Amino acid sequence: MIASTFNTFFRHNAQIKLVNLTGLMEFAGIWKRREQVFVTPAYYVFQMYSSAKNETVLPVTSDSGTYDVANGIQGYPDLRDVPYVDVAATLSPDHESLTLFCINRSLTQDVRTTVNLIGFQARDVVKVEQIKAISRYVMNDELEPKQVVPRTLSMATDHGRTLQIILPQESVTVVRLHAQRTADRN
Repeated sequence: MIASTFNTFFRHNAQIKLVNLTGLMEFAGIWKRREQVFVTPAYYVFQMYSSAKNETVLPVTSDSGTYDVANGIQGYPDLRDVPYVDVAATLSPDHESLTLFCINRSLTQDVRTTVNLIGFQARDVVKVEQIKAISRYVMNDELEPKQVVPRTLSMATDHGRTLQIILPQESVTVVRLHAQRTADRN
């Protein structure tokens, strides 16, 4: 939910001038029970998105398939054609790094994804941070404070042009790509 909210903020940044995140304590982040302090998965998602500062939001297209939401929460309209994979992309002010914020909303299916890096020549190795759980009901708590935490991976691109990645069901994945240096291109 937090990742979807941030992707929406990215896409509508011209209309959204200020976001108040004062609910971080207890609601969506830092908890304390039985004198044990721990953080929720949502806290880690906040952390994963915190790198996007003064970045340009880029257009993204996806063909992951869609689903409809009917009779959801009372007071909200039905939604049609909600994409299973939601991706927001940002480019750093110096144009040296491209970040992809990927959400797989599917409750049952991992999604094998090919990212075409049109207009950005990435280095061969990229950093990936991913948070997932066996079930959406698995949470961090005072007894097991590190059940759901992001994992960092390194992946290879196809000569900086494409990236193959599996987005696990109900996961958030942040891919950080850095531009090839001029010497690397020759």
